[in-house]
Amino acid sequence: LWAGADPNASASVAPVDSGAAVQAVDAQAQQQRRREIVFVDAAVPDAQKLIDGILAQRSDSADIEVVQLRGDSNGLQQISDVLAGEHDIDAVHIVSHGESGRLWLGNGLVDVRALQQHGGFGAWQGALEADADVLLWGCNVADGAAGQAFVEQFAAATGADVAAST
Repeated sequence: LWAGADPNASASVAPVDSGAAVQAVDAQAQQQRRREIVFVDAAVPDAQKLIDGILAQRSDSADIEVVQLRGDSNGLQQISDVLAGEHDIDAVHIVSHGESGRLWLGNGLVDVRALQQHGGFGAWQGALEADADVLLWGCNVADGAAGQAFVEQFAAATGADVAAST
């Protein structure tokens, strides 16, 4: 060990508890793992095949949970209900049908007006990390002025960075 140029300097070596060191490394790795939830609307063609593919592609760097939204109730509310029990989420993916400025979730249409009227975004804000992402996977959702307004409203409501398909 380097003791420097001082002849009176000393250094000591203490035994390392290798079990504790491994636990510390495992805890650090767990903290660095991304936590993501993928919501798949029931109306998406081959939804179960898509879900199976997502689950098969999971890596050791992320914990990914997949939730299939029911077609018989409000999709935004279903997502809010799930997120109410979560924390430290790095990303939310929403896979659904869409068009410029609109998503179809559950039994309804989600547009700027629906975002403004939905009262459950507190659950999203409580569940998401400060730098979390919301990714909207629906055809042309962010396309045009209506799409951009929708994405901006979604970001304002959730407090997350929002990206959507064009």
